[in-house]
Amino acid sequence: QGLKFSVLALGDKSYPHFCRAGNLLDMAMGEILPDGRCMERVEIDQEDWPEIDEWVERVQNIVRVMEQHPNDQDDYLRNVILSDATATAHGELYTRDHPLLAPIVTKKPLCALGSEKETIYVEFDLKSSKGKFTYLPGDAIGVIPRNCPDEVEELLVAMATDGSEWIDMSKSISGPLLQDQISLRSALERYFDLRTV
Repeated sequence: QGLKFSVLALGDKSYPHFCRAGNLLDMAMGEILPDGRCMERVEIDQEDWPEIDEWVERVQNIVRVMEQHPNDQDDYLRNVILSDATATAHGELYTRDHPLLAPIVTKKPLCALGSEKETIYVEFDLKSSKGKFTYLPGDAIGVIPRNCPDEVEELLVAMATDGSEWIDMSKSISGPLLQDQISLRSALERYFDLRTV
């Protein structure tokens, strides 16, 4: 009761079944909740971020309208938002600023050799979260990669340096940096693709 939904279907038009999973989910949810669709399905081709951001903003506006009715205790979306906010306040959720560091246990390519695309199947070991890391189908995950320290060490040996010298990263990397001046070793571990160095 009170459950609302909207589907953002992600896909790639170069594949034959564009956004099929999102379309099927939208149809199934529409059958289960005939009056629950709060916004029509939106289909996205190849991570069109302006379109994604617009969809997120529209959903947020809908949620804000729902929040104007605090006495509706049966509103599923309201209860989920409040529970997530409470968990975040107590440090129980992992965020961009508080990421879960999890090792990769499986990594394998899904595309044929020579394909123009590179899609990789990856599995992470989440045991370090001790059960506090939870997710639902459709959630997004950000991956903060780091190069293997042993491979970085081999590269530094080949460069005849110990990696302790400081370098200016402000003009080398696009996007946010924790600091502009870092050691060469840290830069190689955290910011560079060793395959192209």
